[in-house]
Amino acid sequence: MHALRTLTAAGLTLLLAACADMGHIAPQSHKLDTAALNPGSAIAAAGAPAAWPNEAWWADLHDAQLNGLVAAALADNPTLHVTQARVRQAESLAGVVEAEDQVQVNARASSNRSLYSTDGTAPPPLNGTWQWLNSATVSANYDFDLWGRNRAALAAALDDVQLTSAESQMARLTLETAVVRGYIQLSLEYALADTTAASLAQRQRILDITRRRRAAGLASDIDVTGIETTLPAGRRALEQSEETIALLRNQLAALIGKGPGDGETIARPTLNLQHAAGLPPNLPAELLGRRPDIAAQRWRVEAASQRIAVAKASFYPNINFAAYVGFESFGFTNFLSAQSAIRGV
Repeated sequence: MHALRTLTAAGLTLLLAACADMGHIAPQSHKLDTAALNPGSAIAAAGAPAAWPNEAWWADLHDAQLNGLVAAALADNPTLHVTQARVRQAESLAGVVEAEDQVQVNARASSNRSLYSTDGTAPPPLNGTWQWLNSATVSANYDFDLWGRNRAALAAALDDVQLTSAESQMARLTLETAVVRGYIQLSLEYALADTTAASLAQRQRILDITRRRRAAGLASDIDVTGIETTLPAGRRALEQSEETIALLRNQLAALIGKGPGDGETIARPTLNLQHAAGLPPNLPAELLGRRPDIAAQRWRVEAASQRIAVAKASFYPNINFAAYVGFESFGFTNFLSAQSAIRGV
């Protein structure tokens, strides 16, 4: 009896030593309540959340070529494919974690032919003979998850799915923005080239007029020379604009995963910039929360919070229920008979 009390006390001591005090383990920062923040008069006057921007926000520029470039970039970009693969991977891992919280059922069957040693542990008539050892079992296991470890792990995995989805959207938005920005810059460069060409043509006309005036004795050589000196700078500016246009075409071709030859086929943009943006008069603060990078950081914090709960629950004891049924016998004669049945809990 004294030995039993001693073993019981030792066991309780070890059990208490394995437990940790969670009272002082807590996050050192706290999330702000957005409803308690002062939004300011401009944001408060916005009222309902803005329905801007649309998912295909570049379509408001009314340029079919731009729509095709964005579609090609989204279809062929390797980085975007990588982020989408990460989303699928996170979804698969979440499915694995969710399955761990369910009843696990496994089936196993084996057939093994062995020679039992004459001087081994096998009793007669098995020793010194070849025998078939056959078994087939079905087992089930269930984790009661008393402290919510599996539930917190599942919540963290689902948060990871949202995180990778937001990162994928951020990669998509970055690519869309790069294509649209480059296309708008191409349109502006064409307009600049038009202005430069018009200015150069005007200087040429002025030069022709000045030369005729000189022939009529109404202008001097100094007047003609003064106009002629401005022409090389105009030609150089026009050449620079043409080089910039070619460079922007190549950049757009690279963004859509094509070569320089495809960039040469990009025609002059026909953007409608007068009524393209469609900005609302006031932008509510909720619009900021729709940014994918901010949403990704939010889900990263949520996932980390759930993993804290997983780590805490790992310190506590848990209960698993397991059971199995099946058959086991030497040889095949009585393999499926009641005498060969095995079971356990």
